[in-house]
Amino acid sequence: MSQSTAVHGNSIIPGAGVSIQYSPIGAVVHPQPAGAGVGVFYCSIPNPLNAPIAAKGVKIDDLRVLTNVTDVKLYSGNALVSSTDVPAGNNIMFPLTLSGTAVGNDDAGWCLAVTVEFKNPASSITVYSLSIQF
Repeated sequence: MSQSTAVHGNSIIPGAGVSIQYSPIGAVVHPQPAGAGVGVFYCSIPNPLNAPIAAKGVKIDDLRVLTNVTDVKLYSGNALVSSTDVPAGNNIMFPLTLSGTAVGNDDAGWCLAVTVEFKNPASSITVYSLSIQF
């Protein structure tokens, strides 16, 4: 039996090249400064109670407008657990491409670093939720 843990889209925080507008349904990510380019946003996800610490997949529930998710990195504490290239239009990274440590630290929780490619100044991605499957 598999387990998963998820967080609301409003839990993401901006990194380089993005700005975020928060709303009741999720977070809308735009290029910053306005224009085409690449940016990154981050999300912290807690460990589920009694879950195995080996992540199997990541899902991002989103709506993309002229935007692609190109890479998802999964960290546990300071350790990179997975770095997965994402095919255009895909929002489920399963199975993960494991690198470095194959399992997480049950005391550390998880962090996602999501790289997005904006096609033009009107590009955006609305993030509703992010989840990890164990």
